[in-house]
Amino acid sequence: MKSVTIVGAGAVGRSIALALFQNRVKIDGIYSESGRSARNLARIVRCDHSGLLDSSTKISDIIIIAVPDNQIKDVAASLVKNFRPLKNKIILHTSGALSSDELSELRKKGTAVASFHPLQTFSRSENHTSLNDIWCAVEGDRKAVAASRAIAKKLHM
Repeated sequence: MKSVTIVGAGAVGRSIALALFQNRVKIDGIYSESGRSARNLARIVRCDHSGLLDSSTKISDIIIIAVPDNQIKDVAASLVKNFRPLKNKIILHTSGALSSDELSELRKKGTAVASFHPLQTFSRSENHTSLNDIWCAVEGDRKAVAASRAIAKKLHM
């Protein structure tokens, strides 16, 4: 795993970003709805690219969407609209209630997609939640599931 892009800098995105950083995985970019939380988190994990998700955004081959469930399709639509090519990218969402089909528009563009859901509660009031030794549910395309398992292993999940 070379690097990861994270969309969403709330409790889940923050915890994943900090776990990746602590386990020496490069984070290419962190993006959020307002951009402010992404920029704050980017400073902590020494990420050079942050702010709003738009056509000038730097994205890597693995993208983790860690936004509220009702925003996943909007983020997927933004990725389809602003980025080409998406073929051979791996895009994961962290919802426990929605399947990888939530990313079907990305799948149509040749992207491998999966649901990557840490089975853990995440507190908004704490700095982050540890991912060590927790279970993670994974479902989706074969390539995206393999990448999800590699991430989970790297993060000691």
